[in-house]
Amino acid sequence: EAELLRRVGEVRYSTTAGTNALLVRKGVRVGLVVDRDAVAGLYGLRSRAPEMIDTIVSARVAGLEPCGESSEELDRVLLAAIRELLNKGAQSIVVSLPGAWGAELERQAKSRYMKLMPGHLLGSVPVLFSRELCADPDDARRTATGLLNAFLHHDMAAFLYHADNWLRERHVEQPLRIMRNDQGCGRVAKTTAVKTLDSGPMGGLLGAAALSRRIGAARVVTMDVGGTSTDFGLVENHRPLTELFGNVHELPLSFSLPALRTAALGGGSIVRVRNGRVQIGPESAGALPGPACFGRGGQEPTLTDAALLAGYLQAQGFAAGALSLQENLAERAILEHVAKPLGLRDARAGAWAVLEAFSLRAGETIGAILKHRQWKPEEVALVCYGGSGPLLACIAAAHAGILNVVIPPHSSNFSAMGVAFSELAHEYRWIADSVPAVGGASRALETLRERATRDMFGEGVGSNETTVSIRLHTNGSDRYLDSAENLAGLLEGASGTTVLDYRLAKRASAETKPHLVQRPRGAGAGGSGTQREVLVAGERRSVAMVAADGVCVGDSGAGPCLLESPYWSAMVPGGWQWTLSEDGFRLAR
Repeated sequence: EAELLRRVGEVRYSTTAGTNALLVRKGVRVGLVVDRDAVAGLYGLRSRAPEMIDTIVSARVAGLEPCGESSEELDRVLLAAIRELLNKGAQSIVVSLPGAWGAELERQAKSRYMKLMPGHLLGSVPVLFSRELCADPDDARRTATGLLNAFLHHDMAAFLYHADNWLRERHVEQPLRIMRNDQGCGRVAKTTAVKTLDSGPMGGLLGAAALSRRIGAARVVTMDVGGTSTDFGLVENHRPLTELFGNVHELPLSFSLPALRTAALGGGSIVRVRNGRVQIGPESAGALPGPACFGRGGQEPTLTDAALLAGYLQAQGFAAGALSLQENLAERAILEHVAKPLGLRDARAGAWAVLEAFSLRAGETIGAILKHRQWKPEEVALVCYGGSGPLLACIAAAHAGILNVVIPPHSSNFSAMGVAFSELAHEYRWIADSVPAVGGASRALETLRERATRDMFGEGVGSNETTVSIRLHTNGSDRYLDSAENLAGLLEGASGTTVLDYRLAKRASAETKPHLVQRPRGAGAGGSGTQREVLVAGERRSVAMVAADGVCVGDSGAGPCLLESPYWSAMVPGGWQWTLSEDGFRLAR
């Protein structure tokens, strides 16, 4: 360990701590200060996301009205509100007030609070003024963003600073850098908790974007199959697609999130029969007890159990031999919970019903995404990764009408690999609910530039080492600029909400850019040429088993066959061709 860390220049880390905390509703008790008229509805958030609001805030809400100009009156009402929330058990406080008066009061209150309750006092409590995160004119979005950040901040900061200190004690050269959902990464001190949400899937999308450039695919759908769920993402023109304003558990955000669609389809998703049909998920067996075939006490069948019975997985070679699977336990679970309720002849027929249900649902989800985007299936490549991503990708692609599938290098941990494609960067946002005057937009851009420059300096990066990128959203579409020179012209004739994202990133050298390469051309020793009995269209059939680690770049073959590596398997149906390129396995029909 020590020798490895001595050779590590930098660690970049994508954490699901925030996502998991929201799933299990684990965070600090947050108090909220709002306009007195918004105490009941919280700018509409109570009706929009009642369960999450009850978890984060409950009844810990205080109302303020516009107050006089004297600092003494501001001190009085501010302290009264904070005392009220502390008496209700608040451990962190968010202040979110509407309109111009609210913005001015937040600005004044921030400086007054630091004098009234300096951080070194034991009685002080963290207070977040909503416009510190993003000066969003939409009260609901701005408030929800502040609440989520305050809910997650304490535990996440403790966890990440501990990891940062652990690396520092082992003499890693650079500080720990945290992957964010804005496609950048930065040190712990410069990262907000809410920007870590969906950072893992964003890593996969960045890897897919880099891959799309290499394979010449303008449009890509990604399919990341994990243990509990499958995330479907999008890449267009070599950029991950994002939603302008994200949404987390029905709470609207002021920031973008990856344009993901998540389905309860995973390797550990529990399979049941409901009303004569196979239902997969949303419950998951997890790692413990895990699928029935793990032999750890799980009794209910999963996709992994079905794949084992179908011959798509090796009982003794699972996870590079780290775990031996027990086929008899998988057979018992599939027989009792799937085959018998469906009236099928045996457990393998039940296993095929599970595989078909998974493939069909994944294919229908992809098809719905393509229809929504008005993308033609024949113009799209499906990039599949995650532990179970390649397994049924060809069958799912066929259901959606897609002709090309790519299994990238390092497919089982491709999202982690994709984090290497993130930039050391800082990005800040300005939002106007109507088209701003050019002068106002220019002043806002200068404020964002100063903030980003200061934060990049904190990363040890000077202004002469950075590149600028600006995303301007007007008229429902995005423009990407490398300077503000054309801003005035682009704002002319614009309408609706205007969003400016200003980004400073460290300029990458050719030496520091990661590479997605399978292996040098000409390496490898060819396929194993062995046969294995698997289920093909529900029938047992002997097909070629191709050891993925034994073929070389340029090798190709035809289905039906089974591609198998120590960490993933892929069923290639008849009518499909596979080729190993430097960009991974490319499959086409």
